[in-house]
Amino acid sequence: MCGIAGIIDARNAGIDPAVGRRMLRRIRHRGDDGRGELLLPHAWLGHQRLAIIDLSDHAAQPFSSPDGRFHLVFNGEIYNYRELRAELEAEAPLRSRSDTEVLLRMWQRHGMSCLPRIRGMFAFAVWDSVERVLTLVRDRLGIKPLYYAWTNGILGFASELKAVRVLPGCRDDLDARAISDLLAVGYVGGEKSFFRQIHRLEPGCWLRLEVPSASLRTGSWWDATDLLAGPCSPAGDEEIRELLRRAVERRLVADVEIGCLLSGGIDSSAVLDMAVRQYPHMRTFSAGFPEADFDERVRAETFGHSRGVGVEGVEILPPTMSELRRLAWHFDQPFADSSAWPTWKVCELASKRVKVALTGDGGDEMFGGYETCRADLLAMLGRRFVPGWAFLLRAADRLGSIVPIGYGKVSLEYKARQFCRWAGADAAFSHFGWRALFESRLRSELLAPEVARELGEYTPFDRFRAFYEQCDGLDEQRRHFYVDLRTWLADDILVKADIASMAHGLELRSPFLDLDVVARGASVPWRQKFDLKSTKKILRRSLRGVLPDELIDRPKSGFNSPVSSWLTGPLRDEFMATVRSSLFRTWFPDTARIMALHRELEERRRDWGFALWGLFMFGVWAEVHLGWAGDGPPAG
Repeated sequence: MCGIAGIIDARNAGIDPAVGRRMLRRIRHRGDDGRGELLLPHAWLGHQRLAIIDLSDHAAQPFSSPDGRFHLVFNGEIYNYRELRAELEAEAPLRSRSDTEVLLRMWQRHGMSCLPRIRGMFAFAVWDSVERVLTLVRDRLGIKPLYYAWTNGILGFASELKAVRVLPGCRDDLDARAISDLLAVGYVGGEKSFFRQIHRLEPGCWLRLEVPSASLRTGSWWDATDLLAGPCSPAGDEEIRELLRRAVERRLVADVEIGCLLSGGIDSSAVLDMAVRQYPHMRTFSAGFPEADFDERVRAETFGHSRGVGVEGVEILPPTMSELRRLAWHFDQPFADSSAWPTWKVCELASKRVKVALTGDGGDEMFGGYETCRADLLAMLGRRFVPGWAFLLRAADRLGSIVPIGYGKVSLEYKARQFCRWAGADAAFSHFGWRALFESRLRSELLAPEVARELGEYTPFDRFRAFYEQCDGLDEQRRHFYVDLRTWLADDILVKADIASMAHGLELRSPFLDLDVVARGASVPWRQKFDLKSTKKILRRSLRGVLPDELIDRPKSGFNSPVSSWLTGPLRDEFMATVRSSLFRTWFPDTARIMALHRELEERRRDWGFALWGLFMFGVWAEVHLGWAGDGPPAG
């Protein structure tokens, strides 16, 4: 695990290594065990190392082939590298014990066709100094990030957007589509970024730059539709347990100490249970809030102790403005997910003890753990069998508007009103709407007129619709599975996990994102996953007798922060100052409208907490990234 960066010159104008070194300074937090760089004709490659496997200098990067033709910088882990290594050593000895050398040798031998055999999380760049061709590759699900900019014959790439921004000629012009995405769903979707010139290589994709012709192409080497093309088949309890056991086992390979992030939920508890059977002295870490509705530390500690491990916890308090600025600097783009802050804090705690931590990320996506699954099912039944369904929903929404809201963790009132607003739409649009922050009309009213004009006909929903239609012929639930993999998982969950952990030099590994687990999750019939009464049915059933019944039977809780309470309490003044600032009003000039929404929240007439938190994060982000030119987070 590490941070990578590179510059490719297709103009034959020369590369200034000082620019590359500045790129590395901006991602130094991703790995401070070593820094490497390589300057070649037309190419500069850089690497910040977080040593996990083969801690010796033999595994340092950039890593070059013995003949000097291929040069690799690689971020991630190859979980099946030992099997691949045995195959390669039958031909010629390797000079290190690292997965990096295995990856380069596989590429040297097979080129792009080696990718289906690689199991792991990765983003890497290979420079072919003979053909003068650069290839960038990203893993199947998008666990490891990769950003790039192609401008004036220069290609720059890096593990984080902030490093790409230092390239000469890379401007700070914002992409209006990204702002619209933030208002709609709280994150930026797809290949775009908040900066027009900087793009994200999407999951399962490659980029190829041929210097002689200055030709740049992108394409896909894997897509989850490959898994959904086959028929569904019921899963057995022992089959699910064995899949998870093997996935955990693969992620216990390291030359450093490994820990586990424990939430008290079924996913991370299952991971810990299987891990301690093979790694009995595992350290575990949890986070919780002073607010009882949001705190799961007691459950996490109780379960950890039952497995013979201690649990270190951290209490999550409202962040100070200094802490929010640091968070915004690391996140590179506005990010409205309120669980980013507790994730950040528990990763900070874990990084003081271990370099690697297992997580339960992906369990909800693979086995139908979200309340949105049941909402999709109820909406489908309503559309099919309830006369006047849309009218009933509108009436219920009007009635709900007079009920005072609570500030609990995704309160019942909030879920009910989201359902009433969106369940009358078609399947694709309602699924998009469950997590929507601002509806399209309000998004248009909040945006500055010039930003709205730039958007034209663009709507964030178009991307959801395209993914939904890409699975034409499948049932609604499997189409939603695919949409969530391509949007919510790739653009929110995995972005949050990478940035919150790597900001502290911590590598996260999730067994639920193992390819075998994902493939089985894609083929399990939805009726084995959820119904109107329960979620994650097959996972709960397969783990009964392994985990305590109390834990098995608990509904999903989530890791949200109490942002509604924060915005009307300890962070109220900071929120007001941010949205009134001249920088914020460049994009959102209607301060009075935002204040009216905040009053509705304060008076408990409507829970705008998540939506206003997104605006607040935009304001903090703009202050840091558009008003600060340093190579580290601003002080104070």
